Parts: sequence; structure tokens; C-alpha cells
Amino acid sequence: MPWCVVKKCVSNNDKQSDKISTFKVPNDQDLREKWRVAIGVNILRSSHRVCELHFEEHLVIKDYIHRTKDGHIIAQVPLKHHHLKAGAVPAIFKRNDLLRERSPPKFQKCINDIMLDHCYATKRISECLQNVDRFDISVAKSAERSKDDIDSRMQEETSCNVISSIKTETTDCDKDAAQKKGVLEENPQDICKVEAENNFNYAIDVDSSCPLTTNKIECSRVVDDSISKSEERRDNVTCEKPVQTHNNAVNGIRINSTQFCINVTFNFSTPCNNTVENDVEIKLPKPWGLQKSVIGKEEVLIFTYVVESTDSGIQTHIFEKSVLIKSSREIIYEVFSRKVNVSESKLPKILNDFKILPEILKKFKDFKICKGVPDTIPNFFQTSVSRTVTGMDIRHKDCSLLSYNCEKCRSCKVYSTSIARSLKQSKQKKEVIRVSSSKNATEQCKIKALRNKIKRQQEHRRRLKFKLSLLTDAIADR
Repeated sequence: MPWCVVKKCVSNNDKQSDKISTFKVPNDQDLREKWRVAIGVNILRSSHRVCELHFEEHLVIKDYIHRTKDGHIIAQVPLKHHHLKAGAVPAIFKRNDLLRERSPPKFQKCINDIMLDHCYATKRISECLQNVDRFDISVAKSAERSKDDIDSRMQEETSCNVISSIKTETTDCDKDAAQKKGVLEENPQDICKVEAENNFNYAIDVDSSCPLTTNKIECSRVVDDSISKSEERRDNVTCEKPVQTHNNAVNGIRINSTQFCINVTFNFSTPCNNTVENDVEIKLPKPWGLQKSVIGKEEVLIFTYVVESTDSGIQTHIFEKSVLIKSSREIIYEVFSRKVNVSESKLPKILNDFKILPEILKKFKDFKICKGVPDTIPNFFQTSVSRTVTGMDIRHKDCSLLSYNCEKCRSCKVYSTSIARSLKQSKQKKEVIRVSSSKNATEQCKIKALRNKIKRQQEHRRRLKFKLSLLTDAIADR
């Protein structure tokens, strides 16, 4: 809002001052002198303004009133910007109580309510956090008590013969250490499976001659020191490279997935330069899944990246990105199970070096996917341009799916722009029809002004065409 020239005016400090109209200083010298004397300033420039709070109510025109010849009101429309009557002079300056009453109401109460709600929300969050802390402490205490009970029972009952067997690919020293492990279970015939932090599965068979019968006890903590040391020793051991028993130039790759605990071994054909490479072991990045399949007569490694999506309120899982590697070292990149062209990127199409595979997966995951076109499409666009539905989104038929660093590909971007332009034009047509069929006086004035503007533009365009024809004729005569 423009600044009011009156000193200490309420509208200059009011946050709702945008709703207060201001008036320019009149160009008439006599009337401007009256304004200067009434306001009490030395100089009044043409750029200065005075707000409506300093004028009396009957001097401010707030509504547009259309009357008949008899004086009856036909239409009354509130004005967005108020006007002054001819010869109006500001007269209200020192009555601040009247100025505050005429100024728009402030929303201090609403702001206070919001602050109260915010404080209440933070208070509830702190209470929830306290409850969580207490819950964690109680669980820890119960775990300690259960551990103490297990130790005491194992020390008292030494007559139980417990035979443990470890169902993993352990060495001889690991098997000797695993026989020292003891477990108590509710049913001695059951097999208790212990899941350690390094994702190795243990199966312990309890002797049926043990006289103790207790409730179900957590077995993950009751592990002998020798077993834990053997597990640590096993974690530090790297997988040995398989020895080739024949002279065929076939390279092997062993991939470990830290997310799903899957080990896959795959053999590739000889590279183009006929160089024999050693077998390597690669650790797969965490968000990617892995499986080995057969397509036709050829084995294929499939790396998948799964995301969650919501379709009509139902959560579904979609293979957003996939990378297929054939035994011939050819790499195929897919988005929503459709093959994409990665010629614009620097991704390789032939896997010559196994060690760059994690970098390829990471780079392909970082590429953005085209968001498609909006759902609100006019009917004539649906019939004229064919579309495809891929990954819960509507796309153009020539969509490249990968947009790299942009939100949309080139085809979907052009298609979305044309849709937005057509929607805007249809909206303007509806507005013109609504205004032209209306009987309101203000809207009739708008229609008349718009028609005059169109006529002026057409006349200007006609004159330009005539001048252009004269200029071309003059050049042709020369």
C-alpha cells in the first residue's frame, strides 16, 4: 500500500492496511493548498497520498450505483478502490479512536488461537517421547532379568546334555565351539532358531532328557565366547576365488547383497579383447535387489529397484528401474519394465569391467523419471493424440521415460504446454460467454470496452498490412 503523508497515521502501522484506499493529491492548486493547510505540512507533492481514514464518510464513494431517470436504483456494486467526491478536503486527524474504528479489524485473536494450538501440539509430542523412553527402559530391564534367570538356571542344572548343531558352512573349529552352546525351551522337542547380527542362521537341538521346562526364552544372548569369536573370525574371512579347472576363458562374478543376504555366482563370456580376467567379488548397493533368471536359452542377471505407489487408495509395489546383464556382457536398462535409450548418458552398454557395476547402478538410480502429463485433458486431445499409462502416470506415446535432470521429457513437456494452453483458452471462452449473457451494468461496461479494444487492434493490424503492401510495391518499382 502507498504511504500516507499524514504523520502518525494508523494505516501506516496497520498490517491490514492493504484494504484501505489512498487518494492522490489533487492537481488543482487551490484545492491542493486547502489540503496542505488541513494536513499541516510545508510541501505537498504530486506523488503524496492521503488515506480514506482522514475524510468524512459522506465524501468517500464506496459503491457504484446505477439509477433510472426516476431515481430508482438498478444496480449497486462495491468498488475495489474507493473514490472521492469533487472538492473533498481531509478533516479527521487527531481522533485516533475514530480512525481505529474505521480501520479494518485485526486478526489477533486467530493468531493467539494458533499459538495455543501449537503449544498444545508440542506438549503432546513431549509427553509421547517421555512414554517411549519409559517403554525402552522397561524392556531393557526385563531383558536383563531374563538374562540373569538364564545364567542362574544354567549354573544350577549341569546334568542337562545339550547338543547344538550349526546349519551354516562353518569350519571344523566352528563346529567344535558350537557344541558348548546351551539353550532352554518350553518344548524340548522343538528347534530354536537364533538369528545373529551377521545374518547367519543357527539351529540348536535340545536333548529330551533335560528335566527343566521353562517358558520361551530369547536365545540370541546365550552364546558362548568361543562361538562369538568364531563368528567374528568368519566375518573377517573373504570368499576365496574359485579355481578354474579348465582352460576356457570364462570369468565368474560373485555378488553379495547386504539387504537380502543372497549370494549369486554368474559366469560371463570372453570379452572382445580376449583377455582373461580373474574372478571378482562385488557387494551390491543397498536399495537394489538381485536375482538370476533364464530368458530364452540365456542366463541373465536382473537388478531391480522397487518403489511403493498408491492406486485408488491401494498400496502397490512397482519395479521402477531394472538392469539386465546377459552372459554376453550386454547391459539392458529398463524403466517400468520398458527398455529405455541411455545414449544421452554416459552409461556403458557392454560390461567390460566388473568393478564399475555398483557405480552403474548408483548412477542409473539417480536419474529422474518423467512425471508424464496432467490427468485433466480435454476430449479433443484424447482423440487426436494417443497416450500410454506407465507407472501409474499418463504419458505421451513418444515419452522417453528418463528425463535425466528435468522433471519431464521433451515430448511430455510440449504435450503438457499445449494442454495448458487449450485449457486456458476454453476457460476464457466460458468467461466471455458468461459476461456477454449477463445483465449486470458493470459487466456490460466491460464488454463494451473489450469490443472497442478489439476494434482498435483490428484497425491497427489493417493499417500495418496496408503500409507493408505500399513498401513492397515501392521496392519492386525501383
